[in-house]
Amino acid sequence: MRIAVIGTGYVGLTTGGCQGEAQSCGEQTVVPVVEAEGGVGQDGVVRQNPHTGGKYDPVISVITAVKNGMPYLPDLLNSVEHQDYPHVEHIVIDDGSTDGGETCKVLENAQHIKWWSRANRGQVPTQNEGLLAATGDLVSIICSDDMYRDSSVLSTVAASWRPGIHVLYGDTVYIGPDGRRLPYQLPPPGPIEPSDLLTECVLKHCSVFVEREFLLKRHLLFDESFRFAADWDWLIRVFSAARENVLYVPAFLGAYRQWENQTSNQSWVEGPFEGERKRILAMYGGSATARRERGRARLWPYRWQKLRGLWHAGGPAMTVHGVVAAVLRRMSRLRLAHRERKTDAPDP
Repeated sequence: MRIAVIGTGYVGLTTGGCQGEAQSCGEQTVVPVVEAEGGVGQDGVVRQNPHTGGKYDPVISVITAVKNGMPYLPDLLNSVEHQDYPHVEHIVIDDGSTDGGETCKVLENAQHIKWWSRANRGQVPTQNEGLLAATGDLVSIICSDDMYRDSSVLSTVAASWRPGIHVLYGDTVYIGPDGRRLPYQLPPPGPIEPSDLLTECVLKHCSVFVEREFLLKRHLLFDESFRFAADWDWLIRVFSAARENVLYVPAFLGAYRQWENQTSNQSWVEGPFEGERKRILAMYGGSATARRERGRARLWPYRWQKLRGLWHAGGPAMTVHGVVAAVLRRMSRLRLAHRERKTDAPDP
């Protein structure tokens, strides 16, 4: 029996345990969820999918914005192509690649995708372009260096989702440049609390699937004024608008690759993310103090796990690079804080 675990405002999916009437299991209330047969939604309304007919099998639109996608773009394309779920639309937009046509050659040889190429506009506007072009029931954003955990991810999503669920999400596995799972997994898997997103981006959007109709009705596109923190801002707004219509699936869905030139690493080294982080905390009432305390509690355990992971994934070279990158990020933050103190200081 499928069981919905209702925590503080979010719905999770688990198995076993309590059955029958609503009961309390630990600190969460557990209620049975009736399986939807023949496209019967949670509201009891029979719906048919116009794309597939018969029972409601959702069409899933996977959206990828790519610029200079080698060497990892083929891994993503193969990951989507070999899903065991048939109703998939993969939209790939080449955002002005400058790699001598290598990215476009890979896209031209892919038979299962919809793709086009145009002049560079940036990752965030390109993701919005993909969202507006999608035609599926569910949409998901996945970067060109990430992929899905295995071939059953989209069938798991389709089997779990029902009409009326606005957001479905699962866990993310961290992988290295070679595609192997890293020995550390940060943050640990499990459902999130509503307040978690207000202190940091605890989810990866490669493991988040959003109902397209809900997304368009609520005008939940990415904020193009952000360069590095647009995904964090987007997730806060999407989860806030969805309220209790959120489903957690206890499975690894996306595989997030950590490697040298990924955008998230560059944002920390360059420093602009710090300003965008502060802007998000100010916009949504997040607590910088809570973020600092949360970070301090896990600082050294996380550092140790990361060093072990870097060593196992890439040996001494990757470990040294990781330490250097961490030092540069720290120096960038200190420089930014120093400039802000000088700017805020009263004139003598």
